[in-house]
Amino acid sequence: MAYACIFENNFNFNSLQPISFLPGRFSIKCKKENNEDIADQVDSINNVAFSTVISNPELGREMALSANAIAKASNYKKGLARSYSIIGSSYWSVGIYDVALKNYYNAIDIYESINDLRGIATNYNNIGEIFRKQDNPDNAAKFLDKAYNSYSKIDNANPPLILLNNLGETLIELGKYDSAKHYFKKLISIDKTDNESLRKLAYGYHNLARANFHQEDLEEGLKNVNKAIELRSKIDDTRGLSSSYLLQGDIYLSLFKPQAIDSYYESLEPAIKINALDLQRDVYNKLSQFYESYDQFDSALLYQKKLAEVNNKLFNLQKANQINELTTKYESEKREQENEMLKKQNQLAQETNKTQTTLIWIIGGIGLILLLALIKLFLNHNKIKKYNKQLNQKNQEIQIQNEEIEVQAEELRSLNEMQTMVNSDLEQKINERIQEIREKNHTLAKYAFYNAHKLRAPVASILGLIDLILRTNLSEKESELVFNLKKSANNLDDAIHEIKDILQDEERKKEIQENEI
Repeated sequence: MAYACIFENNFNFNSLQPISFLPGRFSIKCKKENNEDIADQVDSINNVAFSTVISNPELGREMALSANAIAKASNYKKGLARSYSIIGSSYWSVGIYDVALKNYYNAIDIYESINDLRGIATNYNNIGEIFRKQDNPDNAAKFLDKAYNSYSKIDNANPPLILLNNLGETLIELGKYDSAKHYFKKLISIDKTDNESLRKLAYGYHNLARANFHQEDLEEGLKNVNKAIELRSKIDDTRGLSSSYLLQGDIYLSLFKPQAIDSYYESLEPAIKINALDLQRDVYNKLSQFYESYDQFDSALLYQKKLAEVNNKLFNLQKANQINELTTKYESEKREQENEMLKKQNQLAQETNKTQTTLIWIIGGIGLILLLALIKLFLNHNKIKKYNKQLNQKNQEIQIQNEEIEVQAEELRSLNEMQTMVNSDLEQKINERIQEIREKNHTLAKYAFYNAHKLRAPVASILGLIDLILRTNLSEKESELVFNLKKSANNLDDAIHEIKDILQDEERKKEIQENEI
């Protein structure tokens, strides 16, 4: 017999009469029930959490965390693995990819322990999608291939459509657009009308539009992205809707249509709603570039500042996660040290008890000796003196042992003080290093801004003017001078690009340093 629990927040999964609860935003009420009922309840909570994550990642995460707690308590491994997977998806939805990856890896470890190939494949697919979002198509292809191979080991199982979609997206990143469109056309052939099928259908249209965009088939791309927006609005796919409006804006911009700015603002609203910092970053960047291209520098600067704020938030989230990891590691090491100290204290206590037992025996022996001495007192006075001398020697030994115990206790106190000082110094060094990296990143950001907005724009204007001059009727000597001027301007433009590449390399080095910290 085990404890079965229900999750309460206007959701009813069974008719159990609760007898206890755990406090929180959502209540979990439990009573004794068999393992089969527990599994049904965990699966029910996971199902609702999975459908909720799409439109409300935070709410879906809280539900999955509740399922996670119940599954752990009842040792229901399959439900525990799925809860980790859903928690990972909730972080993926808001762009916190490092935490999402850890939860997906946790899910895979548990699925492997129960040989659940479908669960393993699903999470390999999710990991591949994160690497694709992080502009790492090679790693994405590796994990998606693992997912495909895992499905091939399942009897009578075909790879799910979402995996085909992710393979297509990776092919887009690798520039293989026709191959990618092959997978997306399979997706849009779905004839089911449930929400999950419509979500996959929306993926197909959205990514088909991406392939159209890269191949400059803009009108066809606009038709496909509009279908994706219609479907995602229907199923309340908030993150997907933001992504599709952003793509729509890019297509409108390439068609030189003013609707681009409206699409970008439409993309921003759902991104803010679900606090998807990565999408907010992309939209602010697009808005800044749009206004800059129309010489509306005040608006461009406004969104450049918002972009910097979002990047700072993303940086702070990453640093917070790293600090949490360091804190966890520190606390783990601290617990190990405390356990070691307790072990030493136990050993010392055992030795003390042994000493005390010995002392008791000694005292008992002394009492016996004293008794015998009293009996023989009248018989042999010299023997009484001898026994008294032995008694004094034993007392001196006991005193020496007590002094040794006090010295050992003092040494333990000194070790505790030294450990406290070392821990304090380590924390100070970590904070100083993080502040140093932030200052360097701020300087690089200023260099990047001047390179992007103060140098490249004038050079682009010069090149444009030179092209206009070359189209006029020039004498041979004038043409030669203008060509030389254009060559010099191109050299300057190349130098600016080289500076930009150096800055980008430096930023990557700083990211590596931050990750090492």
